[in-house]
Amino acid sequence: MTKKNKLALIYSQTPSEWVSCQSITFNLKKTYEVAFPNWEICSFDFSPNKPQLHIWECAQKIFNFAPDFISIIDHKPHPRKLIQTLSDLYSNSTIPPLFVHLFGDFSLYAKEWIICQNFLKNTQTHFITASEKQRQFVSQFLLKGDDNISVFPFPVDEKYFYYDKNQRNEGRKILQLEENETAIIYTGRLSLQKNTLLLLQEIYSLKEKIKNSYQIYLIGPMDDLALPYFGIEFLDGHYYHLLNSFLDTTELDFRSRVHFLGPQSPDFLLKLLNAGDIFISLSQHNDEDYGMSPAEAICTGLPAILSHWGGYTSFALDKNVQTIPFVWEKNLELNQEGFKLDHEQFESMLLNFLENPSQPSNRLQHSLFYSKSFSISGQNEKLKKIIGKTIKPFSGFGPKMEIFSAIMSREAPFYFGEQSYDYYKDVYRPYFS
Repeated sequence: MTKKNKLALIYSQTPSEWVSCQSITFNLKKTYEVAFPNWEICSFDFSPNKPQLHIWECAQKIFNFAPDFISIIDHKPHPRKLIQTLSDLYSNSTIPPLFVHLFGDFSLYAKEWIICQNFLKNTQTHFITASEKQRQFVSQFLLKGDDNISVFPFPVDEKYFYYDKNQRNEGRKILQLEENETAIIYTGRLSLQKNTLLLLQEIYSLKEKIKNSYQIYLIGPMDDLALPYFGIEFLDGHYYHLLNSFLDTTELDFRSRVHFLGPQSPDFLLKLLNAGDIFISLSQHNDEDYGMSPAEAICTGLPAILSHWGGYTSFALDKNVQTIPFVWEKNLELNQEGFKLDHEQFESMLLNFLENPSQPSNRLQHSLFYSKSFSISGQNEKLKKIIGKTIKPFSGFGPKMEIFSAIMSREAPFYFGEQSYDYYKDVYRPYFS
């Protein structure tokens, strides 16, 4: 009888405070189960804010399970202490091939990863990034980046995100949309780094040129995280105040078109996405490694305009999804540096989408196309190839990681000050180039 391969899946059974991370971990688990139906897969709870005894017990259970492969599919807590304990338990043998799915907070844990390398060197450790841009970002910190990284997009659950004409009709009825009225959709956190205010400002600037009747739906929670990397912090409720302050300067006709719907359940979100006609997100989040919101939207066949930033670039597989670059400029008058949206490209893209709306048959075609690239069932073969490849020994992190770790270990409220602008541009160049 052929011995079954054994896989240890490690994640926190305490849900993350980030809704997108909850979906990612759940969907990764399902993808492993679909990809390896004949393997013995065992889940191990590694939750945050637990005592050392919990970590030791978790490591001991994994060791006793004697897995052939170990995969970490969550972002919190950082696995340093768990890896250290496993290293002690495997002292007279080798830790099985270890796969680590990296989330956007990889940069925040730079110091933890530096410490981790003491236990990972020469082990079969393989990092899995969610996008090619994140692969480029992470690989710059490794001594042999190409040897220890693969790309595997965070999967979308096609049971919740797909195109359906009945869902569209029901959603548009709920939103009280007219037959030829265009619904512009944004989903995700409403925040400074997600550029929600910029999105409204850009559309407002084109109000005289937009001939269609339209409505704007902002779906998701308010987020006052601001821009801590550069010392910009908001008090609770400040971003909501900024959005409303801007809307107060606009005409009633425009204000009446903007709708804050808050966070929604997957079932209702499916109706809203199907009811929509175009998805727009201009995010510049520092560590936008992927983007579950646009991934879910395009799996319903929605045309999309996205910022050419980080993992968002992964979604531009055809003309249905287009990206707009941000250009780094220096404002001599204010003596400040920052990214500026290419307004002319945004205008051209938006007006073109509005004047040439996607037809139902095209929506279905695009939905199937993007689901094949980003859904659970569409990606399980790719996961098989990654787990089945020969994993080269991990050589460790390079000098660039030491510098990055030192900067990221600075005291709050900021990591990158004016002196670090050039360094920031260098390190994050993969995300905006």
